[in-house]
Formats: sequence, C-alpha cells, structure tokens
Amino acid sequence: MIINNAGILPCHSLLSHNPREITRCFEVNLFSHFWILRHFLPGMIERRKGHIVSMSSASAMGGAQNLVPYSASKSAVHCYMESLRAELEAHPDKPDIKLTTVYPGICRTGLLRNIKVNSR
Repeated sequence: MIINNAGILPCHSLLSHNPREITRCFEVNLFSHFWILRHFLPGMIERRKGHIVSMSSASAMGGAQNLVPYSASKSAVHCYMESLRAELEAHPDKPDIKLTTVYPGICRTGLLRNIKVNSR
C-alpha cells in the first residue's frame, strides 16, 4: 500500500505568490506522486496487487480564494488518479491495484485564516 499524503498550502493571493513558491507547491502536492509511483508501481504490477491512496482536497473541486496554486495542484491529483485508473484497467497483466483518492475539507486553523471558500 502506498499513501501519498505530502502537501503544502501557501495561502495568499495568486499575484503575491512568487514563482518558486508556486513551483514548490506543485513539486510537493503533485510531482511527488509521480516519483513515488515510478519507484513502487512496477513491483505492484509484478505482484498483480496493491493499493494506492492519494490525498487531494475539497478545494480541488471548487477552489477557494487565496488557494489558487494549492487548488490547481490538488485538482491535478484528481486527474492523475483517474488517468492512472484507466491505464491500470487497460494493462495487459490486469493487476488488482485499488486506487483511492481522498478529498478532505478545509479545517479552520490559524494557518488558513485568509481562505474564503467558493460556495457554488
């Protein structure tokens, strides 16, 4: 079983993010999923079983003010897992690898005081 749970959450307006901060958000929140699976997925396929859990976010589905890079990176995790599901279903060895994507909601903490949730 793999649980991809790394994440950072810079919380301020898009125009106040510097390029390095945006890049780092995607490196941790999305690209880490690629690097972990490139290492462990071949063994799961060889054993024909496994379970991959990836943390996304409720903000991936609706977005929130001051979370543009975070929401975009977590939305990409959603598409990553859906595409991986399609790829594994089409795999010639038909491995029994389960996929779970978790979409936790926002917890009001001091870290997140600048968030305004989109209620659409």
